[in-house]
Amino acid sequence: MYKLLLIFKYLRRKLAPLFAAAAVTLCTAMVIIVISVMGGFLQMMEGAVKTLTGQVAVFADVVGFANYEELRADLEALPEVEAVTPLLRVPALLKVEDMFGIGGIIKPVEVLGIDPASYSRVTGYADTLHWKPADLLEEIKRDWDTLNEDQRREAEEILEVYSALLEAGKTLEPVEAFDNKPLIVLGIEIRPTNERDEAGQYQMSNWGVRGKATLTLLPISKTGNVGAYGAEVSEYLVANEFKSGLYEIDNNRVFVHMEALQKALKMEEVNAPKLDPETGEPTDEMIHEPGRIHELMILSPLQDDKDLAHLRRVVQETVLKFRDRQTEPLFLKVETWRERHGVLLDAVAMEKGLITFLFIFISFVAAVMIAATFYMIVLEKTRDIGVLRAIGASAMSIANVFLGYGLTIGILGAGLGVALAYYMVYHLNEFHDMLGHRLISFVACAIALAVLVLIVFSIALIRLKGREDRFETSVLYAFIAGLVVYVLFALTFDQIASIGMLAKFDAQTGIEIWNAKTYYFDKIPEDISVIEAAAIAVGAIVFSLLGALVPAILASRLNPVEALRYE
Repeated sequence: MYKLLLIFKYLRRKLAPLFAAAAVTLCTAMVIIVISVMGGFLQMMEGAVKTLTGQVAVFADVVGFANYEELRADLEALPEVEAVTPLLRVPALLKVEDMFGIGGIIKPVEVLGIDPASYSRVTGYADTLHWKPADLLEEIKRDWDTLNEDQRREAEEILEVYSALLEAGKTLEPVEAFDNKPLIVLGIEIRPTNERDEAGQYQMSNWGVRGKATLTLLPISKTGNVGAYGAEVSEYLVANEFKSGLYEIDNNRVFVHMEALQKALKMEEVNAPKLDPETGEPTDEMIHEPGRIHELMILSPLQDDKDLAHLRRVVQETVLKFRDRQTEPLFLKVETWRERHGVLLDAVAMEKGLITFLFIFISFVAAVMIAATFYMIVLEKTRDIGVLRAIGASAMSIANVFLGYGLTIGILGAGLGVALAYYMVYHLNEFHDMLGHRLISFVACAIALAVLVLIVFSIALIRLKGREDRFETSVLYAFIAGLVVYVLFALTFDQIASIGMLAKFDAQTGIEIWNAKTYYFDKIPEDISVIEAAAIAVGAIVFSLLGALVPAILASRLNPVEALRYE
């Protein structure tokens, strides 16, 4: 019992242990916040990649492969496979003009020919389409009161026609109101006019829907002859734009219907009479050329790496059986989404690990501070230790007092650090907005409130009999209490308003850490792994114990006689 009494007595009477606990709190919170933000980035990128590739892909070379429906049926028969979608993937030269035929750009892109229904099921393609009919409706409603009757009728007609075109982006089926032109969906970053505002949002006034897009392709024969057909030029109508979450994709990719692209690449299914080589006239003999594709994407309910390895194995076995049944040599490769995008994802994962390691290394300052604090306490309490040893306390009991002291500080600091980290991470964007737009007002109000609480709290404690010796502690408690209360109130209820003349300084002195126009993700990631947070909290407690270990050993080895004579 006396051990607990001594521990709590030291905690209440000295500022140094509180500073040590504050160091543990800040170090714990710092590591959790950093690892959560970096982990959030990684999760965002992994989610974007999954929407682009499915779980596993089977792909061929640039020539493609035939009889893909047979392989697709074999794969869909597997219990591990939920859906399969075919697609074509080719480079092309894209020219985009607006609806009036002006303002065009020309750039190389990657064209994906997709079967929209199955592709949406595998990758969530329909959900990546950026412009929705509701956006157009909201835009029209904004100016609705300023329109006369004829203008409103015209606006309703525009809404109906454009809504049909935007919805057609999901199926890529031609729209009768637009002369049944073949449709194309562009990455939202392809057109340079699609600039984002300060909040990272795209403005509808800059959209490229109903613009004209021209693709210049270079078909390749099934024997690999590049110049067999010459260049193929196809015109499309822009139906929508998509945003996947990866800038490199949204700046480089377009979608068209698979059948239209097969036809342009001379990879469609052909059933035609064989021509007489001498006369050039059709004969009774028929030629059948099956259609070709470049890739099959597979959706599976399996998610973790072990299950994906199993899925890859069974898909590989199915592909080998399919290849053995073909009459012509065939190249097919199987990769999981992680293998296919491993270079990008591994780079981000390594960066997360490196930054986490650096911050954990910096956090050793908490252990050093605890060691220094406890060493000074041992020197200060040498006589107390001598008294305890003289009345029968063992060396281990003395050591346990200081180890318990370190454990208490570790648990207190780690608990507060986890709570602070959770609060900061889940309010990180609000906090950043406050720093960027209301910094001076926040600082002024925080100081004023903290000082007010400090004065009231300090006077109340000092006026209590026998409490004059606790002025320093009361000042620290009051300042921390005032600041914490204000920050929690401000971030939770968003009640900080610019105060009078401070508004002008707010606009000039804001701190912008995250620029939504620069970073492709609109917001700072907000996600905490419970396992990682728990591991960091346990590590903080262990560091606290390690910091208290050496002073505890020194205290336990003090000679009682020498300790009693210590001045």
